[in-house]
Amino acid sequence: MTAQRVLFCHRLNLGDLVCASPALRWLRQREPGAAFRLLTKDFSANVARMMPELERVHAYRKFGHDAPAEWRVLWEARRW
Repeated sequence: MTAQRVLFCHRLNLGDLVCASPALRWLRQREPGAAFRLLTKDFSANVARMMPELERVHAYRKFGHDAPAEWRVLWEARRW
């Protein structure tokens, strides 16, 4: 049986990520074999990397309307 893989997408403010951390902890306890990753802005990524529930953090940096870096990170996360 293949381990479950879950990609969380966080596109809001840092406070929303902090408030969601108890839910991530609960999910980790409920699904100990699952792999949890997070897609978020670079501003929130530093805090997210300190969360032991997450296996990896995909961070992107968005500059105005030109967002090729964001698309590259999205494709990297999608390939996973």
